[in-house]
Amino acid sequence: MSGIKRSDIESALLGLKAIAEVSSSPYAKIIASLTLLIHENKDITSFGDRVLETAWVISSAVQEVAETASEEMVRNVGQLLTALEGILDRLRKRTKRGKLSKFFSASSDDAFLKSCEDDWDKCLSLFLFHSKLRNLDRLSRFADSAEKFADELGDTLSNAFREQEELASSIVVHASSRSENDGSPLPEPPQIFFGRTAYLETVVSQLCEDEQVNIAILGAGGMGKTSVALAALHNQSVVSQYGKCRIFVSCEAIPDAKALTTAIGQSLGLTGELSLADIKRTLLDSGRRTLICLDNLETPWETASCRTEVENVLAGLSGIQTVSLLITMRGAERPANVLWKRPFLPPIPTLDYESTKLTFMAISDTSEADEGIDALLEVTDRIPLAVTLMANLAQYTPCSELLARWNDEKTAMLTRGYEDRLSSVDVSIQVTLSSERFRSSSRACLLLQILSHLPDGAAPSSLPSMVSDDEGVLAAVSTLRQVSLAYEDVSGHLRVLCPVREYVLKHLRLTSDEIRPLRAYYYKFAEGLSSYERTAQTTLEDLVAMRLEVANMASVLLDALQGPHPQAGAIQALLRVGDAAWIPGFAPGLFSLALAASRELKDRKLEADCLVHQYIFNISGNNLEDLKSLRMAENIYLERNDPEDAESLAQCLMCMGISYRRMEDQQTSIDLTLQAISLYEKRNNHVKLVECRRALASTYSASGREAEAMDEITLVVDMAEKHGLRTAALWSLKQLAAIQHNRGLIPLSLSSFKRASELEFEIFGESRQYDYSLFGIGTNYLSQSRLTDAYDFLHKAYRLSVKWRKPEWIAMYTMHLGMVSSKRDDWEDALTQLYLALRRFNELGHTGNAARCILEIAHVEMGRGNTTTAVTHIQQARVHVRRQKDISPDVEAGSLYQLGRIALQRQSYPSAYSFLIVATLLNRKIPERCAFAECILALGDVLLAEEDADSAKSFYLTTLELIRYLGLRRHWANCMSGLGKVASLQGDTKTAHCYFRDALDMYIKAEDKAGQAEIVRLLSSAQRL
Repeated sequence: MSGIKRSDIESALLGLKAIAEVSSSPYAKIIASLTLLIHENKDITSFGDRVLETAWVISSAVQEVAETASEEMVRNVGQLLTALEGILDRLRKRTKRGKLSKFFSASSDDAFLKSCEDDWDKCLSLFLFHSKLRNLDRLSRFADSAEKFADELGDTLSNAFREQEELASSIVVHASSRSENDGSPLPEPPQIFFGRTAYLETVVSQLCEDEQVNIAILGAGGMGKTSVALAALHNQSVVSQYGKCRIFVSCEAIPDAKALTTAIGQSLGLTGELSLADIKRTLLDSGRRTLICLDNLETPWETASCRTEVENVLAGLSGIQTVSLLITMRGAERPANVLWKRPFLPPIPTLDYESTKLTFMAISDTSEADEGIDALLEVTDRIPLAVTLMANLAQYTPCSELLARWNDEKTAMLTRGYEDRLSSVDVSIQVTLSSERFRSSSRACLLLQILSHLPDGAAPSSLPSMVSDDEGVLAAVSTLRQVSLAYEDVSGHLRVLCPVREYVLKHLRLTSDEIRPLRAYYYKFAEGLSSYERTAQTTLEDLVAMRLEVANMASVLLDALQGPHPQAGAIQALLRVGDAAWIPGFAPGLFSLALAASRELKDRKLEADCLVHQYIFNISGNNLEDLKSLRMAENIYLERNDPEDAESLAQCLMCMGISYRRMEDQQTSIDLTLQAISLYEKRNNHVKLVECRRALASTYSASGREAEAMDEITLVVDMAEKHGLRTAALWSLKQLAAIQHNRGLIPLSLSSFKRASELEFEIFGESRQYDYSLFGIGTNYLSQSRLTDAYDFLHKAYRLSVKWRKPEWIAMYTMHLGMVSSKRDDWEDALTQLYLALRRFNELGHTGNAARCILEIAHVEMGRGNTTTAVTHIQQARVHVRRQKDISPDVEAGSLYQLGRIALQRQSYPSAYSFLIVATLLNRKIPERCAFAECILALGDVLLAEEDADSAKSFYLTTLELIRYLGLRRHWANCMSGLGKVASLQGDTKTAHCYFRDALDMYIKAEDKAGQAEIVRLLSSAQRL
């Protein structure tokens, strides 16, 4: 017994028997039961003792935490149960062998025992590994933080040393280059070059024309002007036209026209003192077609005193018919005295989204699935230089950490460690800000500072209202366009790119006097927002126009609330925002700042209002913490006892009702919501009444009172339309779609969600609630087994929830993505997604959703053939949800349905009937049409298993009637399969074949591989008959 005392074995045996008989923990109970069955086998005494002792320790530990069902416990116990179930199954098969078989296979007993021990040891190792993983993770984080300081110090020293080396190297290169007699070779073309195909084709097309051409590639710093020029110079068509007569001159270190002339001459292989006449003579004598590229020409041209001379050099070169010019310059202004090719190339734009992502991933090797990649690319504003530098950092730093660094360091982090315009975004911006054109405009800097507070820019006509003195504003607008510090977007707004904005906000801050008019402008805008929700005359155009200003308002309010002296005006403006807070660009963290500011101002009313609004627009997902904050607000309103607080108190009560609904306490939720409705009715506030009744409809639906939910939401839709409440009507339409889905009206729900999503996108864009519309569409497709469509919409919803940091919905979408994988029989991915969702639900305290997640895990285990493990998970889900005041009927119905299916699989038909009939009655009461149809179908399967063909057929046909117009592919296929089996049982092979063919076609559409395999087998059997 390898050192295991008999007394220890007897103690373990008694302990396990007690746990198996009286434990309230399904997991502990089934571990004990399976272990006792294994131990009964006398042929494996030593191994059985090992299993017994270990299982006693584990089941005792599991029993002590019976009230919890953490993701780690569910996953680890599931693996343990699967191993125990597998060992027991193999033992049973071995026991059934005859004496003769046992005699001849005696030599394999040792191998059999070794196999069982290996399975047990492997599972036990995984169990212990996962149990310790969290502690190891904490230790590794401590080690990482310990190394961080040393790494930062080493980086600082390395960067300083590299700067010195670079400086010394540049001096040596500059001194030696003047003695070269041969023309300079072209720099290599860019190797990572996405998103410039159309622009490059235009440049190449113009350069390859038969006549002389002069082309200017203009744009802001860091846009990749040099990369486009080099790509053009190396293009095969350009090479064919110009051969070796392609000259590249970097003007970055060239101060004036004389130096420019010398550099061009040296590129042509000339030496000594050079004049423009010498260069022209050389080019004329050559008689060959020549292309001269002057890169970063703004350096010598920028200074007003040098500008005319530089333009004379260009004019001289362009006067030679065999010479074409290609220049790159910062800004949007071309040098004079040159006949530039028309139509002019527009200033080079930022990259599109896909090209930005391709560039980033090509440099960083970051996975496209990385949750932080979209948010990280957004802060670069798709500027190629910023994207490249961020991607370099992402080679060794996760995207989430880079995003956190950006919030602290902004553009200062976008550097390779040395000061150069191609290696630092800050240096690139400084070059533009130090240009003479920018500095010569008296109001350009002020206007740039104002625009830097406005991420969505501003209409030029509104800019004078944002400054105390509007003199010179329009001239400043022209200057910003001229130097490409600002550009006009498709809406006509003047905008500044994100890295430039962040640099200006950090290094060139407005004074309190300068920012006061800007704040006043947006405080007034916020005051008008509340009227949008109450005015029937508000048009769709009004709502879209409002969206263009919301991000700007949020930015201005953020600056005001983060300042050293919090302003009540900023808090009041924030509280007036209403539904506009869902619009992309609005920062939900503003409410936390407003709460802190209200407490600093010691304004109790503002504090309570901020607590409520923080719940509405910035739900943490932690129900207990949210409810605590709402109760604090309620106490403030009650202590003040001010009649003017009635509507604020009503909103607080409504939010408390929503929180109780999330905690599965439906009756308390209904009571609180009705109190809120009563207060709003006294104030005749139609907007809030619609909102409150919408919440009541949701609670009715969650508690299984679907008829009342439908009546309530119908009333809400009528109220919204009657009073012209456009946004309220939109949210009500989404709620109606959700209730239709719960009632099994899948086509109607799908149509409603699609209409709502189209209208929502038109008004709000990809708002912080848009993900729910996508989720609604995805879940309807999932019900119909349109799995590819379901995955696409659910994944989009998931990505948006990650972007907007919505923990509850991240968990919900993760669970449903696991359900998609489960329907595809991708068990490993399904378990990964479901365990992740379970962990999140448990962290948030969402007991009901955690139980639903455990049920889905049980369904996967059924698919894998681990029925005992599945049963244990189902029992744990029921225990888990019963801790709440209200037992969720859908969880209970789903549990009983799965238990019925398992009983059918085990040929325990009375138990199957019992479970499925109760599940049918529960689903009828909820009512859940799709689940009800599934139960009827399952009862037909039980009748078929008992060879009651006529009754089974009646149940299948009843199911078909229930789902006829719902588009439920898998349900339909299951019915066809069942009817085919009935026909086979009745000897009607031809009819059976027709049903099986219909079933196969639908299983293919439903991507049901197991269903397809079964039908193929049945068709083969029918053909043999």
